[in-house]
Amino acid sequence: MQKSAGVERCGQFSCELMSRILRMMPDMVHQSVTSDPLLALRHRNFQITHIASAILATTVLLIFFNIYEVRAQPAAFFFFWFSSPLIIALFLSRTGRIDIAQFLSSVNLSGLAGVAAFYTGGINSPLILWMLIVPLEAALSRRRIMTYWGVVVSCVILAVLYFVTVSGLLPQPLVPIVRMEAFAFVSTIAAVAYAGGIAATVQKMNRLSSSALQASRENYRFLADNATDLITRHRDDGTVIFASQAARQIVGVEPEIVEKSGSSPGSPVTHLMKAGSGSLRR
Repeated sequence: MQKSAGVERCGQFSCELMSRILRMMPDMVHQSVTSDPLLALRHRNFQITHIASAILATTVLLIFFNIYEVRAQPAAFFFFWFSSPLIIALFLSRTGRIDIAQFLSSVNLSGLAGVAAFYTGGINSPLILWMLIVPLEAALSRRRIMTYWGVVVSCVILAVLYFVTVSGLLPQPLVPIVRMEAFAFVSTIAAVAYAGGIAATVQKMNRLSSSALQASRENYRFLADNATDLITRHRDDGTVIFASQAARQIVGVEPEIVEKSGSSPGSPVTHLMKAGSGSLRR
């Protein structure tokens, strides 16, 4: 009865907290990134996925506690830790530091998976699979040092789990041995789904980045083609790789000829620079 009442109170607290956060969602993107649509979308996706994962994780956890009749003390401990992605999402909304938020998320994930593995079989726990996801989570920060730290944290936790397992220091498993197969199945499915979410996020960011880059190139091309001055781009050795449409009026040749001739002696570009006519922008 005490366990059921504790789980019920945790569930009520979770629903109230999450409803408040969802009402705050439109204003959660930090003001420093609102002018950058791509970065603002990245922040919003981070917050939505972490809030959604916290809701899903705590819901599954409550079901798990009721099925396996977990003691109230570890139940409350794991419940509040599973709710921690909400705190990280709020941290991002207040600071705008997505690199730090992403790193905190990866460290939080590794710690949660490590502690849960400690109570479900140590190095033999099916939750060990989640350690592979930690560096992927850290890589979303787009900073190499964060990814390296994600790898280090995972390896340290794995080493600790191995030591306590071979030393016989593991506590009584929270999941009965006879039901470990079902627990392994559910945890593996959850890990695959989480990894799929990371892959989808990376794919979406790459697609948006490519679209933004293409739009920038088209804008540059439009400005260059409509400028009255001759605009060229060069490699380090002086070879012309782009010439604007103004080459027809200034040099008297097609832009493609300027690009092919480069800056070799006698080329239109070299002649233009020597004569000092027109305007050459590099």
